[in-house]
Amino acid sequence: MLWALGDKKTGRVIERAHERAIALTLGWLEDEVAEVRWGPAGSVRKHRPWGRPVAALRQPRRFSTAS
Repeated sequence: MLWALGDKKTGRVIERAHERAIALTLGWLEDEVAEVRWGPAGSVRKHRPWGRPVAALRQPRRFSTAS
């Protein structure tokens, strides 16, 4: 609600905090969770086989709630 209804400065602060949280979460997923499995019944596993296995999609800045 603060982001949607607040002033531009408040919105920027919230956006920066949100982007930091996303980056930390993606880093944790990459370091602790992500792995690739292949072979018969996924018998071969490799932890962290590449860079970021997940991505973040940035939506348009604000959505209108008017219909």
